[in-house]
Amino acid sequence: SRMGEAWMTARCVSEFLGTFVLVATVCANGLAEQSVWSGVSIGCSLAVMIFALGKASGAHFNPAVSVSLGLAGKCPPKDVFFYIVSQLAGGILGALVSMIMY
Repeated sequence: SRMGEAWMTARCVSEFLGTFVLVATVCANGLAEQSVWSGVSIGCSLAVMIFALGKASGAHFNPAVSVSLGLAGKCPPKDVFFYIVSQLAGGILGALVSMIMY
């Protein structure tokens, strides 16, 4: 159904954006070589993404989390597949953006 497709699209976009922000933050901290506040900035960006996108997708933002939830029966296999594709795309783009910035 169209509603189901729209809902899956929203969840995948949420996973893409959350993973993008998380990976971009981690990479930017590593490339900037500023370790004093790295943990705080990574934690804050993750917290913001969880609060902003958690209701849409569950805020996995990590393929290992998605696979674990799938194996535990808490996430359908079809969703796990689409989440992982979205997370990989978001992570790769987040790393590339960080490299371009630095």
